[in-house]
Amino acid sequence: MKKLMLFLLLIASIPLCSFTTKYDNRIALTVKYEEASKGYGPSHRAPLKHIYVCQNGNTLLMEDCIGCMVSIMDGDDMLFSSLVDANGIVEIPSTLVGNFQIHLLRGGKVYQGNFSVQEGNEERF
Repeated sequence: MKKLMLFLLLIASIPLCSFTTKYDNRIALTVKYEEASKGYGPSHRAPLKHIYVCQNGNTLLMEDCIGCMVSIMDGDDMLFSSLVDANGIVEIPSTLVGNFQIHLLRGGKVYQGNFSVQEGNEERF
């Protein structure tokens, strides 16, 4: 009986140890409404869900946002813009290095968050 319990405990702990993440950073994007005049904002009783973006070097993974518009901003300047491809991946040009803001347009709402790209960090998922 003890051997069976030990075996079951060992089997149950394998999934906790065997999976490693393939991304360096996870970015939480919060909502910012595109047009404040439409009555959005404080009238919501519960905040909208965050969208999480996985970052690995110059690659962003957004599985839930296929077909959405992504923009990389530096202040008010748009440095890069692209649609999320069918795999949920956006490749940022390797020339962009530093701290930026990501804007994701999804269903009339703009989700935004801060992230950084370091030089020589061009791994893929």
